[in-house]
Amino acid sequence: MSNQKPRLPIEEALEGRRVLEAAPPSDQTNAFWEECKRALTEPLAAEKIYKNETERLLLFPNKGRIRTKTAFNADTLRGDYADLLILDEYSLMDSSTWDEVGAPMLLDNDGDAVFIFTPKRRNHAHAAYIRAVSDETGRWAAFHFTSFDNPHLSTEALAEITADMTEDAYKQEILAQFLDNDFTVFRNIGAC
Repeated sequence: MSNQKPRLPIEEALEGRRVLEAAPPSDQTNAFWEECKRALTEPLAAEKIYKNETERLLLFPNKGRIRTKTAFNADTLRGDYADLLILDEYSLMDSSTWDEVGAPMLLDNDGDAVFIFTPKRRNHAHAAYIRAVSDETGRWAAFHFTSFDNPHLSTEALAEITADMTEDAYKQEILAQFLDNDFTVFRNIGAC
């Protein structure tokens, strides 16, 4: 992936690329699906884009496509393909979702991947983030946003909600910081 912000899935499909969005909970994939349909209301109504509700699939006349699937189990993605794979809530997925399924899925077309997540301690998503931050080849890029960067969130609501949060919850959920893992017997081994 280049060191620039990724384009929107609809922009990718309009260029003839095959987009596959995957997330562990169906609520997340449903939200993505509904947003794509809302953005494409007019071409869908004019039947310029084929829509399959069962498979949550949009096919564009230029062979572009958008599809969304749940990925609580990485194996549900096997046999599919993509030019752009979006792993939404990646920190909640098993690391095999990328290592064993996602990366090989992109081999035949030199595809791109986007990992979207809120940190969940220092798990496999943290490792991917560190890889991207330290990359100097241009293959990986990292973008960090806090809840305060989200223009759709009310600053008043954020102030109210954060008043009730623990320090760790605030750091992880609002500031999107990676926290040390709990229940670790030996801490700071790398620093030592």
